[in-house]
Amino acid sequence: MNCIAWCLAAYAILGAFIATQFVKTKRHLFEKFNRLLDSDQKTAYQRITQMRASIFTKGILVGLLISGLVATTFYHKTQIGVGKLVCLVISVTLITCYLFYQIHPKPDYMLRYLDSREQLIAWWDIYRTFRTYNYLGIAIGILAYITIGCSMA
Repeated sequence: MNCIAWCLAAYAILGAFIATQFVKTKRHLFEKFNRLLDSDQKTAYQRITQMRASIFTKGILVGLLISGLVATTFYHKTQIGVGKLVCLVISVTLITCYLFYQIHPKPDYMLRYLDSREQLIAWWDIYRTFRTYNYLGIAIGILAYITIGCSMA
């Protein structure tokens, strides 16, 4: 496998997606935030979380559709190896998912329901942890690509 942009993107974005899943292991952050919410805020939080998960799922599906079309086109028009094709599919799927999620209208935000400074700080702690894990995952993905992906023949 040659060092190509598709594989670098695939490793980096996949690293970010995987790393952000580990934020869920920081249960204390979510428990603290949840303890600070009243019943109406908890209902809003569940609704917003479900809406965001739905947007993410739609993004993955759109990404798979687009990457399938791109991969089919590349496979039939060029002599692309399976490894590069896999990198292409992963990178197109995840980039599409990311862009879809960022662009998709979000009619509601949790910040609208937070009343106290303590709630805002707890929410910020969760957000900051997600962001940190995302960047860490990108860095680990890039390092994994450089050490593993580039060395594969």
